[in-house]
Order: sequence, then C-alpha cells, then structure tokens
Amino acid sequence: MRSSSKDWDQDIYKKGQQINRYPFDALVTFFLRNYSRESRARLRVLEIGCGTGNNINFLLQEGFNAIGVDSSQTAVDLGNRFLVESGHKRCLKRAELSKLDFENESFDIVLDRGCLTQNSLADIKVILGEAKRILVDGGIVLSYTLFGNRHPEIDFGKEVSPNCRDFFISGYFSNVGLTSFHDIQSIKECFEMFQILEIKKQNEFLVGSEESLINETYSVVALKKDT
Repeated sequence: MRSSSKDWDQDIYKKGQQINRYPFDALVTFFLRNYSRESRARLRVLEIGCGTGNNINFLLQEGFNAIGVDSSQTAVDLGNRFLVESGHKRCLKRAELSKLDFENESFDIVLDRGCLTQNSLADIKVILGEAKRILVDGGIVLSYTLFGNRHPEIDFGKEVSPNCRDFFISGYFSNVGLTSFHDIQSIKECFEMFQILEIKKQNEFLVGSEESLINETYSVVALKKDT
C-alpha cells in the first residue's frame, strides 16, 4: 500500500532509530485529564503505528485496556520485549493498517501518534476508513503530529502526490521518507467521515534576533457518529 523511499522496518527500526521509550506528552495529558482511573479498564484503545510501544506501555501502566499494531515486525518484537520487561503481556502485533484484523466496533479509541502523516492523503483516508469500521459509535480518533505545510523543511523534499513529499535531501524527513503536510482543509478532507471535535495547530519558533519557524504540527480529535 505505502510507497516510500524509506522502509521503516529495514531503514529505521533495524538500524536502531525511532526507538522511543517514553510516551508522547500531549497524549499523557489527554488520557489522564479525560478518563478517571475507575473507567480506564473498560476503554478499549488501539494505537496504529505503535512503533516500539512507548505509548502503549504508558496506557497499560495507567490502567487502560490498550494494544498496538505496526507494519514493522522489528518494532513489534522490540516493543513486546520492552512491555514484558515492564511487567506487561505482549500486546503488540504486526498488521497492515489498510486492512486491520479486528471485528467491527471493537474499540472505543483509535490512537495515532505520527503514523498517519507518514502516508499519502489517499492512504490516510483508507486507514481512517478502517479506524471508523473498528470503532464503536461514539468512539474517537486521536491523531497527533500531522505535519503542517508551512514546515520549514518541506522544500527539502520532492512532491510525489498532493500535499506529500519524499526523497528529502536534508533535514529530519530525509531519515523517514514519505511525509504528508497539512493545512486545515486537507485535515478536514482526510477526516470527512468523522465529526471533527477539535483541531489544534502548534508552531514552534527559534527566537534570536528574529523569530524563525522550526516546526508546525496539527492534532485532531474526531468522533465516529452514527449516520
């Protein structure tokens, strides 16, 4: 499904890159702020593109019923080892995100942290279609780190499809390959099958004699609503 100059299994995880051990900070805030400890075990959470399970480890420690899937067997194997070392069961598995092996309405929350943005807009819509299928009515998608199209390193890459670049000659994206870059309109198009509850944009600046933009990302909270 996904065509990229970088293979995340061979070019990234097998080379010891992107081995995250700590959860994403905004995710920590969202889950702890919105769900009481008494309610957490009842919530079924799936993280797509879970990598080595850093967010899943956190969710399990906090009492959530969470599992993860990733297209990289290397990441899944390493992540399961980390989970066992932390006292949890192996709950990561390899999967193609375009065709998830779960029954309809199996989850309350689908979590994406930096996975969707490493796909084309067309593939993002397919993956979100699967997310909608496996979510219960009233379930939500949480998506973090969708890169913005004003990101200063976007011009290092070659446009390969609408809103999507690859073959970066320099910068962070030269290590990860295919990346989509978004504005409000493209986010609305990708999430059009959901009711969008919230879109946040975060710009980071380096402040010196002048301010220079160094990063731009979006996050999305979207609801599956019975149509």
